[in-house]
Amino acid sequence: MTGFLSTFSKPFQLAVLLWPFVSVLLTVPAAVYLYRRDNRLRPVSVLGAYTFTLYVLGLGCFTLYPWPQDPAAYCATHHLGAQLNPLQFIGDIRTDGVTAILQLGMNIVLFVPMGFFLARFFRLPSWVAVAVCCATSVCIEVAQLTGIFHLYPCAYRICDVDDVIANTLGGAVGVALGLWCNRAFPTPRIDKTEVTMHPGFLRRCVSRSPWTWALSRCARCCRLCCGRISGMEQSPLKAARSLCCPACGSCCSKALCHGVPMDAPSAASSPG
Repeated sequence: MTGFLSTFSKPFQLAVLLWPFVSVLLTVPAAVYLYRRDNRLRPVSVLGAYTFTLYVLGLGCFTLYPWPQDPAAYCATHHLGAQLNPLQFIGDIRTDGVTAILQLGMNIVLFVPMGFFLARFFRLPSWVAVAVCCATSVCIEVAQLTGIFHLYPCAYRICDVDDVIANTLGGAVGVALGLWCNRAFPTPRIDKTEVTMHPGFLRRCVSRSPWTWALSRCARCCRLCCGRISGMEQSPLKAARSLCCPACGSCCSKALCHGVPMDAPSAASSPG
């Protein structure tokens, strides 16, 4: 093991050193999403977002990294392909015994946190969370097969369909744990009718951050696309509210954001 890691020591040490700091930067958009969704930002939510970001970066690091330092020499002597037999793990267990069992178990455990976080913190439906885990595993295996999408000149790890099955199973276990935690320890419900008429400093900072601008524009585009596909266009008042009010809470007039019902007629058009 020491001889194997010595080939990758410098890049691997650099990745480990940068891991916590990069996680802090990537936690910001997750915290913005949680703040916009819940209209508050609890310490446990920030800790959960940071832990999830730390886990995702670690997942990518340990499944795709490190790679051999001498690409020409490695690719000349190694020709790795894809293992597409979904029952190959049975033969591996017969041949390697405990080693193959531990590898299968680790592939399952590796995706349990992802399923848990998606179900517990991000509150995705169970089938969506499992699908995200499966898609993530497929992307990892394709990246291994293509040398991180041709960033490396050849495949340096084996693409195994059994890994996708084991990862998806682990994600499903994590989703089940998250759903159990949601029932056993439910989060306090938020009254959606309460409107922040005087947003504080934290809300103003979040509303004016680049991440909020990007998220609000993406959400706006998704709503417009879904409305056009379904044939139900948004009214101008509703479109303005969806574009402006959720992002800031103070940049719109009170009549537009808070004082006028969705379908109420204006004063100019009202009779008498």
